[in-house]
Amino acid sequence: MVLPGFLHLSLVQAIVKPGIMIGAQNCSAFGEGAYTGEVAADHIKDYQVNHVMIGHSERRRLYGETQEMVAQKVLNAEDCDLGILYCLGETKEARDSERNEEVLMEQ
Repeated sequence: MVLPGFLHLSLVQAIVKPGIMIGAQNCSAFGEGAYTGEVAADHIKDYQVNHVMIGHSERRRLYGETQEMVAQKVLNAEDCDLGILYCLGETKEARDSERNEEVLMEQ
């Protein structure tokens, strides 16, 4: 499976070998509508992409995505019959303070 950036989905589809699945790197927590810079799950399906990665640590850390936002993304992806690649993990700080199990259970 390859997960190119949104701008390259069509290009990758054109050159990828048969049998290799293509997924999107993210989807919006919002449904269809005017959400600048966001890509709704149903728009991902428009590209004949059947999987999406949700909950990546970079999205959580850099964009402040909360568990509630990630959960909404999961619901939106499920509504569009997208396969979900759910990322979970703990920060180094949580691991060092032995809170890793607690953090993983919250996710």
